[in-house]
Amino acid sequence: MSAPPANAQSDIRIGKIKANHVDKQKKKQGDWIFFDEEGNIAVSCLYKDDVVVGPIVYYKSTYLSVTQMHRY
Repeated sequence: MSAPPANAQSDIRIGKIKANHVDKQKKKQGDWIFFDEEGNIAVSCLYKDDVVVGPIVYYKSTYLSVTQMHRY
């Protein structure tokens, strides 16, 4: 499996979590959350300099479905 596509909106807040941040070089940084067509969380992961550095977590109907550990 590969990293999710990068077509999410930038800099959103969910509670105290800031997600989907793009730096000045337009590289993904920090927590990223991707949503399905209904607006539910579909995938979350951690980026550093546009590279996934943490587990990729897949959700189904907002419940944890699969966690894929990423090799650093």
